[in-house]
Amino acid sequence: EFVYLPFVAGDPVNAAAALAAYEVAFPVPGALRRQLPLFVLCPVSLAPLTGSALDAAVASLFRAIMPVDLASRHSFHSFRIGLATALLAAGYDYPAIKAHCRWSSDASVKLYGRQTAEAFAQRLAAARLQTVTPGVVAQFLRDRFEVDADDAVA
Repeated sequence: EFVYLPFVAGDPVNAAAALAAYEVAFPVPGALRRQLPLFVLCPVSLAPLTGSALDAAVASLFRAIMPVDLASRHSFHSFRIGLATALLAAGYDYPAIKAHCRWSSDASVKLYGRQTAEAFAQRLAAARLQTVTPGVVAQFLRDRFEVDADDAVA
């Protein structure tokens, strides 16, 4: 599956622009590009950048920019969580979020897609405006739960 990266001139964090600059800095002849990894640990040995090496580099970066106790709670996966959270806040559906985060199941979106403080506040404000009657509660329970009270009946 392809990943499409739009080029946005002047955007300091644009992935397409960064990849273009990387290719200029570490040029690889056309036919050889298909054989070599895009990201390498060392431009001399051409050893591929592994997941564990990336995790170590990100952990080192986090320790450099935040307190150690906070840094220890984050990893490279935190970026995927952040992306899923931002996409949820922007109103994207699960299939779009799964595609962007390269997840295969809705369970990953449910587990890692966090709601923002603003979204939580909006939902709480909306909930305060609702009238909850015994009938509403009973319908909710019927729709959401299988009630088995056999052991409660004497």
